[in-house]
Amino acid sequence: MFVPTANPVREPPIIVANTVLSLLALNYPANKLACYVSDDGCSPLTYFSLKETSKFAKIWGPFCKKYNREYEKLRRKVEDSTGDSHLLDGDDELETFSNAKQNNHSTIVKVVWENKGGVGDEKEVPHLVYISREKRPDYVHHYKSGAMNFLET
Repeated sequence: MFVPTANPVREPPIIVANTVLSLLALNYPANKLACYVSDDGCSPLTYFSLKETSKFAKIWGPFCKKYNREYEKLRRKVEDSTGDSHLLDGDDELETFSNAKQNNHSTIVKVVWENKGGVGDEKEVPHLVYISREKRPDYVHHYKSGAMNFLET
């Protein structure tokens, strides 16, 4: 499954998180699925929301009705992070984004969650991978479709 995003302002991280959460909760063997989020905006907010979503997906999938209040915690945490960049401080994994600019950065590939079980039972969650392809100001990019081309190489 491929989820493209390009701008955390126009496509708020909670919308991307909801999309990913829906895909991770599909009634399909988790060991046969993978979710790739391609972020053409190279946003630490998007990556942060994916990390939080992967944690939540582990309880949401099998127990979505029982843990409905947990979703509200996820929603608040992701939405609060868009208004308060201090929430992102102290997360060593976000250091990759410290010198990255939306239109000038190296390729970033991060495995947010890896399905190591591989048996496909109902408690598993599919792989979740964050991708932001290299962008340089002097090179013409093809926006979201360009990120799909990156996966082919």
